[in-house]
Amino acid sequence: MPHNDAAVSFGGSARDDGGFQCGSAAIVVTPATRRLPTNNRDRGVFARSVQDPGGRHELASEYASVVATVRRAAIAAALIATVVLGCAVDASNYTAILDDLAFPDDWAIARTIVRAPGAELDCTPTFMSGPCPSVTRYYHTDQTQVAAYDAAVAVVSDAGFEIAREPSCDGTSGLCAFVVTKGDVRLSVNVYPPGEDDGTLRDVAKPGLVLIRMITEGK
Repeated sequence: MPHNDAAVSFGGSARDDGGFQCGSAAIVVTPATRRLPTNNRDRGVFARSVQDPGGRHELASEYASVVATVRRAAIAAALIATVVLGCAVDASNYTAILDDLAFPDDWAIARTIVRAPGAELDCTPTFMSGPCPSVTRYYHTDQTQVAAYDAAVAVVSDAGFEIAREPSCDGTSGLCAFVVTKGDVRLSVNVYPPGEDDGTLRDVAKPGLVLIRMITEGK
């Protein structure tokens, strides 16, 4: 089992060395050339050093190497876990994505809800917790549902999001929705008929206005 040296560096470049990159923080685990006994011959030498009084210093050195290896591995694991968790719980990137979208002038932000640890909707990022973190934003417009839907498609397309299937909305089937992706971000878009909403926020719908809901989260 090789021992590893862990180091934290800061820079914006992508990592091609097996390290982990999150924003500007990077963790690199660099394997060293020294290895502990892994085959029968090496184990025999190691065992004889235990029996040979003259080999006690060698044994102590090997034992110290084992302890150092375990310690370095534990430090590396702790550093990686810290950076990964930091990536997982930060919702600011998802908010910025919505902020950068160029919506029509007659769209008004009705509400923004951040779902993350310690946020308005508190959550713990686990495989069973659903999208955590994520950001949900609601908009009102006096456009028709079809016009609002077409505008939403154009906005996300202009922002570089990819639409897997060409969406369509005829304004007669209730909710119209589509999903787009960009890099590691998933953006879900719902466009409701005038006066209707998603059922979770009873006070966000307004009579006569179309409601658009957008959710940004990780894939």
